[in-house]
Amino acid sequence: YSSCRNVVQNPSFENELAFWDYRTQSRIESTASEAGDFFTIDSTTAANGRSSLNMKVRKNQNACAPVTFAIPSEKNAEYTLSFYAKTDSPTPLRLCTTGHGQGGKYSGDTMLPGKSFRLSNEWKRYSYTFKAPSKILSVAFTARLDSQDVATVWLDAVQMEKGSKFTEFAQPPFYLALKTTRQDNLFQPGEETKAAFRIVAEKPCEGTVVYRVFDVFDKQVSSGEFSFKTAGSFVPTAI
Repeated sequence: YSSCRNVVQNPSFENELAFWDYRTQSRIESTASEAGDFFTIDSTTAANGRSSLNMKVRKNQNACAPVTFAIPSEKNAEYTLSFYAKTDSPTPLRLCTTGHGQGGKYSGDTMLPGKSFRLSNEWKRYSYTFKAPSKILSVAFTARLDSQDVATVWLDAVQMEKGSKFTEFAQPPFYLALKTTRQDNLFQPGEETKAAFRIVAEKPCEGTVVYRVFDVFDKQVSSGEFSFKTAGSFVPTAI
């Protein structure tokens, strides 16, 4: 986290959904024909870099929201959250931020102050400032649709930094993540995973990765190492 003033990891989705998760509190009503991922990586449009997050929104539903992994913070310190977003909705659509701090208690002393934003059809940057409720927090994004049945929201370049104003978007220069055939990396026993490491970097670089794999009983089942070389510009390298 000390490598960048932006403490959100993988903030521009250049390494797909690494360091992002699903918020479990949700309400979904869908038929089999509507089944599918509620948010995916989109390489056709971006406010920064090569990718953005594509969020499917349905009227009067609170789908599983994308949420950051736990972020270290300084309790009571002032932070500014900023992000780029747009929608294909013909009328303004609300994107709401929410979250919670250490302990996971849904009470006033651990809730992250949220805010609602009206999105347009063009990429724009939105922000707000808050005081961290604890030493650890996470941020979730939920879309609200009132005037039509289905819409899409794109999210990109999420930044959380100390201070009362946002600065130019920045992100750590290097990411490594585990990639499998499933976006959520969750499998039934016996399913093939086709696991690989996905590496992206801002500048061309090379190095060695050493890894160990443990099962649910904490027994080591595999280990190894490999060399890698990246092209830079956050072009992904899969090994």
